[in-house]
Amino acid sequence: MRVLGVDCAGVILNPCIGSVPGAFDSLREIVRSGQFEKIYIVSQVNPLGRIAFSHRLWLRGLWKYTGIPRSNLYFCRYRSEKSIFCKKLGITDFIDDTPEVLSYLGDVDRLYALNIKKINQADKYQLPKNVAFFSSWKELLPQLLATSSAAPKE
Repeated sequence: MRVLGVDCAGVILNPCIGSVPGAFDSLREIVRSGQFEKIYIVSQVNPLGRIAFSHRLWLRGLWKYTGIPRSNLYFCRYRSEKSIFCKKLGITDFIDDTPEVLSYLGDVDRLYALNIKKINQADKYQLPKNVAFFSSWKELLPQLLATSSAAPKE
């Protein structure tokens, strides 16, 4: 069974304008699909950001709306630490909007780069070959809901 990891800033919440378009609905559909045994939110933020993101997710009703348990929220201090969480939690698929983070996650089976603006930065980093690029949740969702053994699109 697959286990999904999802970044928060830029993937679920936009630090400036609220939630990323399609994020809540897509996460709800992913939970309902049964394609993933568990879904974790793993985000790199400073200690103050931990409080802010937790509060914003609660205020926007993410836990209730999607069915993702609040206990599946994890924070790390440094971007490189996301790889530690992926190993610890058995994450097989990970969605992030930062090429630097994706460059650390070579051991994750399927990686999804979400957010076309940051994809332009990908040339700076040695990205694993299993990174698939998507410009929106609308584009990404069908790939995530494909058969559980499907590889990401190239």
